Amino acid sequence: MMQWVFILLGLSSIVGSIALGGGSNFFDLPSASLVLVAGFGFAVAFHGVGATFAALAAGCRNTALPDEDTDFHAIVLQTLRNSLCAAGAAGFMIGLVRMLHNLSDPTQVGPSMAAAALSALYAIVLSEIVVAPLVNRLRIQSEGVTKTGTSSDAVTEA
Repeated sequence: MMQWVFILLGLSSIVGSIALGGGSNFFDLPSASLVLVAGFGFAVAFHGVGATFAALAAGCRNTALPDEDTDFHAIVLQTLRNSLCAAGAAGFMIGLVRMLHNLSDPTQVGPSMAAAALSALYAIVLSEIVVAPLVNRLRIQSEGVTKTGTSSDAVTEA
């Protein structure tokens, strides 16, 4: 329960800093949909809908799973993480191409660059702040590391 408090605190600090600086500039529907649809779409294409959402649920769970399930869920989440990053990079490149195509019209340069940067921002937030900790949590569970940082085998041998 306490982890959710800190997750919400971290996410609210990001949203709060955006809102304080004029939050309307930080939402771009085409960039957000590109990152979300392409990121989740490729992960679902490789692993299926059920496996992708089961992996997300497993990453949020506090109880340990069997090692083979944990390893598979970590692989699925790593695919999702990579797909989100790739979608953000694609969105960034699309925005740059639009910007370079419209260099003769200075009014189009700013919005195109903003769309490029927002695609990257959305991808970083989702892949590195949301999905990456879930992957790490599953990897820790699969390696049998306890909260004190020692492996469970070393604790039983001592």
